[in-house]
Amino acid sequence: MKFKNILFIFFCFTITSSWCQDNKNDSLSTDGKLDDKYLNSLKLFKGKLDKEEYKNIKIRIENELNIKIPDGKDILINYSQKAPNCFIKGYSNEVVMQSIDRTIEISSRICEENNAIDFFVFSEDSFFKDFYETKKEFSLDSGFFYKNIFNLHEYCSAFFILKANGKFYKYYGDDYFSEVKKYL
Repeated sequence: MKFKNILFIFFCFTITSSWCQDNKNDSLSTDGKLDDKYLNSLKLFKGKLDKEEYKNIKIRIENELNIKIPDGKDILINYSQKAPNCFIKGYSNEVVMQSIDRTIEISSRICEENNAIDFFVFSEDSFFKDFYETKKEFSLDSGFFYKNIFNLHEYCSAFFILKANGKFYKYYGDDYFSEVKKYL
């Protein structure tokens, strides 16, 4: 594994390079309302890794999650972190738990329909850490995802899709499953 390739991969995930596109770049809404300002501020980055880059990032993900991902499977990582834009933050504990359960259900169904495998990762400072710790589907981030893949900390929800063909999509914002369907 070439050190130069690893640096390039992390550069792409931490800085928007020439082949990563930021499609929505308006200012943030910090009032927690699902309004036009919030919707226009959602961010999508996409690009394509070559075979070596894909292999290297897949290995890093496998190592971080302590799992072997079958060849040919697309990867979906659902991510949760503490951030100023968090649509569900003000909801009751009951609604938050229902939302977490529904997220697991929808993600699993979409992945099953699209030859993908899904993972759920949360940061140490996530608003809902106590809830995630009760769910076997969720893994605590060692800091790898927070620093290298989900490096924007404006939204409490995000996803990363790494397709078996090397294409990737990284999206920041809540209620994102229509986007997941589109890219898987």
